[in-house]
Amino acid sequence: MALESYTKLYKKRYLFNMAAVIICMVLCLSAFLIEFHISSTNAHNPKTINGSSDLKKASSNNIYAKLKTKHIYNLSFEMDNYKIYGILFDGKIVTLVVTQVSDAKVIKSTDGIYSVSGEIQTYSDEEYKNLKRGLKAKGFSETQLNSLLSKNYLKFVSPYHNLYTRLPIEIIVLLILFFRSMKYLWTNRRVCLSTQIYSKGKIKAFYSNVDEELTRPDVLTKGIFTITQKYIIVNSNKIVFAFPIKEVVWIFKKNKSRFLWNKQDIVFIFSTGEQYKVPIYKKYADFTDEVIKLVSSVSPTTFTGTSEEHYILYKKHRREFMKYWVRRTQEEKAK
Repeated sequence: MALESYTKLYKKRYLFNMAAVIICMVLCLSAFLIEFHISSTNAHNPKTINGSSDLKKASSNNIYAKLKTKHIYNLSFEMDNYKIYGILFDGKIVTLVVTQVSDAKVIKSTDGIYSVSGEIQTYSDEEYKNLKRGLKAKGFSETQLNSLLSKNYLKFVSPYHNLYTRLPIEIIVLLILFFRSMKYLWTNRRVCLSTQIYSKGKIKAFYSNVDEELTRPDVLTKGIFTITQKYIIVNSNKIVFAFPIKEVVWIFKKNKSRFLWNKQDIVFIFSTGEQYKVPIYKKYADFTDEVIKLVSSVSPTTFTGTSEEHYILYKKHRREFMKYWVRRTQEEKAK
């Protein structure tokens, strides 16, 4: 691995993650703008239904449409908490389904002509039977219903209802993407700061040494992990780093249960006090223990495996934890 290739690797991972976030944000924004355009068109220019054939086409395509009629009747009937009106249209009675809240907003007349807008839909067989049963109770005969009652109906909804429904979802998705990208940026910022410390500000020379180590015949590679006599190198979608292996204070694996899958991390704690979690995908899960053993074999002073005592000490008394590791390192050197 040449110096340029390692630099490109880091940049490639960074650009890939940022590009993925930006693309998803653009798609969400595009979906919002498309929905807004459709809703605006529905509000200002709904499709006018001129006859029964238009009604059937609109129903099959779930079109937002407008009906005009001189006759509209309150059928004094409710179904599933909706108020039912009857519209005399093209020789048929087309029902208008309205919520109690929107009742006053829908029924508008201009010079004796009623204009109502909404989605043209079709009753299911069961709904149609219930509607006929309810209207029979109001005095309609079977013959009247069979000859006049259309199976299509107009459901009053705001032209912006799809936009209002999907907007919260799109906002949530955008927030998730934003915080995900911020988490990635923050993690890799910490990697850069740690690299500055371990390289003493000479990053090019540091990576040159990493590349030189990678030419050795005893380099060990396990999936996203590469281990040399001097360095531990991680190349994953979430994080990329190359740090001195002697600076690994503690390494252990951590299982996390998810709703649909089980996730595993290998956790590295370095002498800077920083903690880096490397997600392990299923195809790499078989050799996590082997990676920990390899690090331990190269760096005997590294703590390995989970330990409640170490965890409490690291979380509550980090300075004491680091002093404990330094003493262990000094004892190892004195042997």
